Amino acid sequence: MATVTIADALHYGQAVVTNSESPKVDAQVLLCHVLDCQTTYLHTWADRELTPQQRTQFIDLIAERQQGRPVAYLIGQRGFWSLDLKVTTDTLIPRPDTELLVSLALSKLKPNMNIVDLGTGTGAIALSLAIENRNTIIIAMDYSKPALDVAKQNAQSNNINNISFWQGSWLSAIANNSLDMIVSNPPYIEQDDPHLS
Repeated sequence: MATVTIADALHYGQAVVTNSESPKVDAQVLLCHVLDCQTTYLHTWADRELTPQQRTQFIDLIAERQQGRPVAYLIGQRGFWSLDLKVTTDTLIPRPDTELLVSLALSKLKPNMNIVDLGTGTGAIALSLAIENRNTIIIAMDYSKPALDVAKQNAQSNNINNISFWQGSWLSAIANNSLDMIVSNPPYIEQDDPHLS
């Protein structure tokens, strides 16, 4: 079987992922995941050969990416704010534009405020606020227990302790509590979504 170098793999990945706006970046991120390395390693050691297992894993990931599966789901994580967050199919992938919401909320934050993040998902917003304000308790709420479990794992892996996790539907689970700020970035909903009727 012919050998495959890092350069060969990157070239292959970019050529195959034709339905992406960023095939080069996708190939690099997926190969870094397979090799457990940083992007600079790919350029520094472009002639390094992949093992048969690494080659197979990379080809499988590229095939899934070509079928439209998001890179974050393929590698199981996404960078957000100053955090590395676990993502699963039980959560939405944190969007870069959500960092603006975090920035705006931080500009309004005062010590000891009662803050809730509704529909927390991965915990991206709540965890970003909590890590920037260690003297404030943030409530992360989601209806989905599997999503809340992911958010808890993200808090633990990022050593964030000033956050509590509540399962419930929007504000119904904390209706009797006083809040100073509500943050939320729910998923985009199509105008003809039957749940709006």
